[in-house]
Amino acid sequence: MTSSRIAVVVASAVLLLGAAAQPASAQPDFTRSQRKTCTFCHVGAWTSGKLTAAGTYFNQRHTLKGFVEPKAAAAHGLAPVSAAR
Repeated sequence: MTSSRIAVVVASAVLLLGAAAQPASAQPDFTRSQRKTCTFCHVGAWTSGKLTAAGTYFNQRHTLKGFVEPKAAAAHGLAPVSAAR
């Protein structure tokens, strides 16, 4: 295989991997504007990939409008909004 052919294969691989990559969802600007900590949506470190009920709600709806924390909902005898769809 010639060096130019190798370069084309490597460049193609880089482009494919770049196209398949997903952007990070955690937004520091969002946490500042909403006055929420990272752990409001993320379990432990944001790199864990695990979401809280709020994180799951936001991931599905792209907003926290209407979200009721499960503990608050249970205290009032309601089903959490995040459980309903």
